[in-house]
Amino acid sequence: MHIMGYLGIFVAVIILFGFLGLYLTYRKITAVCQNCGHSYRPKFLKWIFAVHTADATLLTCPQCGEKCSHKIEKSN
Repeated sequence: MHIMGYLGIFVAVIILFGFLGLYLTYRKITAVCQNCGHSYRPKFLKWIFAVHTADATLLTCPQCGEKCSHKIEKSN
């Protein structure tokens, strides 16, 4: 096999493990709206592509419909 084939397989495996790690983290989070206090689990793709800061994530709350910072809490 050519070196580019091995490189392609390596990159695919790294991406797969990256998404697996994100999914395992996603399974244990809960978002809490800073506006109304509603607690919920955001959709996976919306959570991945949201703007993240050190202590909050910019999401749209399903309860109040406001796009604001949501505190991300880890649950067991």
